[in-house]
Amino acid sequence: MAERLGREWKNDPACRVHAFVDYYESTQGPFIAALKSRGFKDADIGTHAGLADTALALAVDPSLVRAAQLANAAKPGALDGVSGDPRLATKALGELGAAQIIQTSVAGIAQLTRKPR
Repeated sequence: MAERLGREWKNDPACRVHAFVDYYESTQGPFIAALKSRGFKDADIGTHAGLADTALALAVDPSLVRAAQLANAAKPGALDGVSGDPRLATKALGELGAAQIIQTSVAGIAQLTRKPR
């Protein structure tokens, strides 16, 4: 999509389009590594709505997480659309991930928007 829009808008000097995949890679690389360094296992971290995703949601907007359901439920599973254990998530873990995502994003945006010399 970024390539297509870039071609369509190439004559507008005020517009530049980039596909910024570093954002997503930071959620799967450094953040996951940080969780593992704190003793969490892949089965806890998960790939969808588990520890990592829930922690990020708690840090960014806690209203996205149904805390009462997590507190009163057995470990959610595939039938719930969950891979991992969201009950282990905390706002502090999510803030760690958010900080890594912000750092990666700011550096990437700075690189993409650097004017050629």
